[in-house]
Amino acid sequence: MEMKLTDWNELHSGLFKNTCAEQLEEEVTYLHEVDTTFYAKVPQEIRRCFFLDGNAVNVLLELVSWRMLDSGRKREVTEWFAINQQVMALYLGLSENTICSKLKELQKKQFIEVQRRGRRNFYRLNTTLNPYLVLSEALHAFLRHVYSKSNYDVVLEQMEDLDKEAYREKQDLFREVVAMAVLPTIRNKDFYQPYARRIQEDIRNAAVDETGMLSLVNYHSIILGLCTELSDKIERRVRLLDGTAS
Repeated sequence: MEMKLTDWNELHSGLFKNTCAEQLEEEVTYLHEVDTTFYAKVPQEIRRCFFLDGNAVNVLLELVSWRMLDSGRKREVTEWFAINQQVMALYLGLSENTICSKLKELQKKQFIEVQRRGRRNFYRLNTTLNPYLVLSEALHAFLRHVYSKSNYDVVLEQMEDLDKEAYREKQDLFREVVAMAVLPTIRNKDFYQPYARRIQEDIRNAAVDETGMLSLVNYHSIILGLCTELSDKIERRVRLLDGTAS
């Protein structure tokens, strides 16, 4: 399978947009105009990654935005940069302990690289394909398949009134089962880490073509195993609720 890594360069080019007209010194500054000068684009696969909590996402995006500009100069994606953890804590409203913990988590999960130089830490975005993002996106694809609502209304329109309620109850029960079976499972490290390690090994052995695309040889078999395991858990939960579990 061919997959493209997170395009930090594309994020780099459109990160900052000026939303305020230049004001003269004698003009009044209104409350709604304060701190609205910049905004940052958030890559979808990072924002909704199952394996990063909200604080980890915020710390990662703070690193992204901090790295992009250096006194007005745009840095290269591969440049090392320094940022004080206390500054990050102030910007994000988090404790320094939380910042430190999330930086270590991001390094362990290969979102960033860290170098110690004297008394300062320098950071760099890891531009290789991240196994946790690959796994997270595969899980989202699985959930879209088993939790689909695309034809829900169409099916109801074709039913008699007496059948609609039974159909709704059945679909609502199945969706509840999916949530009960899948969400606790994918938050369990014992479940997802073996898959992440296998995907990481597949990424290490992948070939990169001239367009920057990676060909992952074992991706389909890894994800098939993932989907099969989750499907089995859903099926067991359905049988349990139906009273037919063996």
